Amino acid sequence: MSRAAALLAAVALGLSTTAGAGDWTWGAELASGYDSNIGNAAHHRDVFDSGTAYAGIGSGWEQRFSSYTALQIGGSLSGEQYSNMSELSNLGGQLRLRLLHKPGRGFFTPVLGAWVSAGARDYGSSIRDSTDTRAGVSAALPVTTAVQVRAEAQWTDRESSGRVFDLRYASYALNADWAVAPDVTVYGTMRFNEGQYAVTAFGYNEVDPKTEHRYLEPRADRIELDDAFAADWWAFRIEKETWIGTVGVNLPLSSMMAFDAQVQRSQSGTGK
Repeated sequence: MSRAAALLAAVALGLSTTAGAGDWTWGAELASGYDSNIGNAAHHRDVFDSGTAYAGIGSGWEQRFSSYTALQIGGSLSGEQYSNMSELSNLGGQLRLRLLHKPGRGFFTPVLGAWVSAGARDYGSSIRDSTDTRAGVSAALPVTTAVQVRAEAQWTDRESSGRVFDLRYASYALNADWAVAPDVTVYGTMRFNEGQYAVTAFGYNEVDPKTEHRYLEPRADRIELDDAFAADWWAFRIEKETWIGTVGVNLPLSSMMAFDAQVQRSQSGTGK
C-alpha cells in the first residue's frame, strides 16, 4: 500500500541585514502555502487539505578562524497557521551550531559542514507538542560558476507529548542550485527519509485501546486517538521509507529582500 503525502506550494519573502563587523545577521520570512494531505493519509477518504501561513525570524553569528574555517551559531522563532485545521497550528524555536571548513584553495574543493541543533514546538494538538535534536553533515561543491550541488545526511530524534509523534529517522538529500541569470536561481532537492513518520486516518468504529493490537503489525507500532481531526480519528506511527522531491525558484527583489516559490511532493509506503 502506498501513500502520497503533502503537495505543497509556497511563496516567501525574506529580509536580512548585517550589523557591526559583519559577524551578526538577522532575517525574517513570511510564507503562504497549500498542503493537500496534512494527515499523510493513504486513502482518499482520509485526506484533509489546508492552506497555511508561516512567519519566522532568526539571527546568526559567525566567527571565522581563517579563510577556510568558520563557526556559526543561530537561533530562530517561527509560527505556522493552518486555515482548515487549527489544532495543527504551532509556535516553536530552534538553536543551531554549525562548523564549516574548506580543506583547500581550489575552485572544485568542497565546503564541508557539520551541525547540531535543538528545538521545541507547541501545537494546538497537545499530543504533537515536542522537542527535537538533530545532527548532520554536508558537502557543497561548485560544478560550474553557475551550478552548485550539495549532499547532506541528517539524523533526527523527536520526543513528543503523545506516543505516536515520538519519531526517529535518518534523512539523506542531494540539492542543486542553478543561477540561470544574475537575478534568478532555480533549485531542486531529492530527499530520502528512512525511519518513522505519523499517519492519521478514520477508525470506522473499529479501533479502540482494546483492539488496537490488530492494527499494530506490520503496518504500525503505535496508535493514538487524534482528536485534532475529529472523533474516531487515529494517529498511527509507521516505519517506512519516504521520498521527497522539491523544485523552486528564488528571485531577489532588493539587496535585502527576496521572493521564493516552491512545490514539494513526497511518497511513502505503508504496505507489508
